[in-house]
Amino acid sequence: MSLGGILSSPGAGGFTTLQEEISYYKTQYEGLEAELQEFQSSSKELEAELEKEVEASEKRERDLKKTVEALKYEVDEWRVSYSGATASCRRT
Repeated sequence: MSLGGILSSPGAGGFTTLQEEISYYKTQYEGLEAELQEFQSSSKELEAELEKEVEASEKRERDLKKTVEALKYEVDEWRVSYSGATASCRRT
């Protein structure tokens, strides 16, 4: 339902009885309430989905940082090994 259709009333004098007017506005209220509940439900689902995505992204970031640190350590080991090998070659 769109709000334009819900919020418009039959106009001044469009109701023949007070009961008819009350019934009309009660129906409009119930429609808005149902839309609100649907919106809140879908919002909660979306929020949960986004939280899962954030958690997965954060875990991936932590894993990548660990990989970077391990590779930095490996590069340092190769650098030391290379320096030792070149120094050994110069002495001979």
